[in-house]
Amino acid sequence: MTVLRGAIAFGGNLGDPERSFQNACRLLATHGINVDRISSTIRSQPMGPDAGSEFCNAAATFHSPHSAHQLLQILHTVEAELGRTRDQHWGPRTIDLDLICLDQQVIDTPQLVLPHPAFWYRRFVLQPLCEIDPDARHPILKESSQQLLDRLLKRPLTVAVDLCRPENSRAESTLAELKLAIRQQFPQEKILIQTAAEGSTSDAPTITIQVVREDGPSENRRQPRHEKGRIVRIALSSENVVEQLITGVTSVIQAMLG
Repeated sequence: MTVLRGAIAFGGNLGDPERSFQNACRLLATHGINVDRISSTIRSQPMGPDAGSEFCNAAATFHSPHSAHQLLQILHTVEAELGRTRDQHWGPRTIDLDLICLDQQVIDTPQLVLPHPAFWYRRFVLQPLCEIDPDARHPILKESSQQLLDRLLKRPLTVAVDLCRPENSRAESTLAELKLAIRQQFPQEKILIQTAAEGSTSDAPTITIQVVREDGPSENRRQPRHEKGRIVRIALSSENVVEQLITGVTSVIQAMLG
């Protein structure tokens, strides 16, 4: 029997999240997911305007004979057993269990993307993961979890935004509005917002946000896909472009700050 090893991220902000994490480990074991180590719990700010109060986060390493898709179904089952509902994307929740990585597998299907497409820039995932497995390597970026975390701690935190697609004629004024909004929302942080061209020449570790158009009906739960390099995609419709851009970029920066 082949035994696979991986990592799970825990999150929650309803009820008693720390107790929920402990109960989740117990339930996971009954389904053949054996937790080897679990990190201490950290606090993080909620992502999105509807996420509620601050979150508790942790990470665990595990071993299991199950395939990646089987693991995903088990995580969803355990979430439901602990009272998780999925009626609101990025809303308050009793517990959130995300499959972060599984050995060095790379999977890209409508149901599952591995490694988790956002964990490389989410401090609330990387920080607890580094506590228990700092040498775990990202199978695409070829860097350890500690290296990925270290680049998020450098200042200024540099974010390059590609504004070529949504409104080319208003790119300069849109960038100015975005910079002002970010300064107002994160007044204590040293954050540098640049255009993608400027960001490519910066000495600071840069994350590029690529803006794409999506004028059709959006999916209820959209998963970002792997990109070459370090690119986060946010999709905007044709209405209220600046407001959508500010919301999208703010969410990414909040994830980077943890």
